[in-house]
Amino acid sequence: MPDNRFGGGAGLASVIIIARDEQPYLEQTVRFMNAVPAGYPMEIVVVDDGSRDGCARFLSYSREPRRRIRLLSTGGLGPARARNRGAREAAGGILVFCDAHIIVPPGWLASLAAPLAAGLAGAVCPALIHTADPARPIYGGTLNSRLSWTGLTSPGAVFPAGMVELPSGPCDTRLTPSPVPLAPAGCLAVRRDAFCGVGGFEEELAAWGYDDVEFSLKLWLFGYPVAVVPGVKVVHISRPLRPYQRWGEELTANLLLTAALHFSDRRLARLVGLAGSYPGFARAWSRVWREPVWQKRQEYFRRRVYDDDWFMTVFGVPF
Repeated sequence: MPDNRFGGGAGLASVIIIARDEQPYLEQTVRFMNAVPAGYPMEIVVVDDGSRDGCARFLSYSREPRRRIRLLSTGGLGPARARNRGAREAAGGILVFCDAHIIVPPGWLASLAAPLAAGLAGAVCPALIHTADPARPIYGGTLNSRLSWTGLTSPGAVFPAGMVELPSGPCDTRLTPSPVPLAPAGCLAVRRDAFCGVGGFEEELAAWGYDDVEFSLKLWLFGYPVAVVPGVKVVHISRPLRPYQRWGEELTANLLLTAALHFSDRRLARLVGLAGSYPGFARAWSRVWREPVWQKRQEYFRRRVYDDDWFMTVFGVPF
């Protein structure tokens, strides 16, 4: 469970950038964040997770304000654990998890922080513009019939009735949060209380893949709405090689673990039947279906506000 002793200061956002072999993107991202007006007080926490290319070396001689940038060096924790490590060291009441290869627009942080501070959502994401397909912004994501991530090409309209109280009167609809099933961790802002309330990112998801799916699903089931702020558009640089490769068995294990923690017996059995042909299924399932996972599943079922049937129905997930 992420530790809340390290702050949670109101009026401060901690931008947590996870980096592994991100030369030259990390330096570009950090310098750009410091140059563009964010509209909200922030610190930057860089977690260099076992890089071999020296991508964070520039921070040792950087002229950037040292009080605003901190560097943590870890030995290859993986994305989920690295994010949690950054959160433990962060001082802000809002935690903003970012990839090391993004470009943010002016005022981006203020626009993401506003609905969180107003209690309209537990977590929000911007629209992402991927450089591989710049004409089609992605407004968060959902799951398809095989439980694979599918990007949403338009924002939803309103929150489910009674879930949150939206502000009345005229407002800028571009900055009004719209519910989204899944928020990508490439740029994801979350209230510290919501982050700690769900236990942070699931650390058993050792490799890349389904870490933000599990986190978004957990937020919703525990009663913390997830939203997209469609007027904030962040550019996500599509790298030829990912810093965290998603090998077949690892990805299968991550999907199975997500389902084991949150799906009903009926839905879990259906997935196990479907995943029998997935890469490394037998070993992945043996890694997942263990006593600690079963105990955590029972704890989650006791604590959650909604169940997976509710989630699938509200967001029209065909599984």
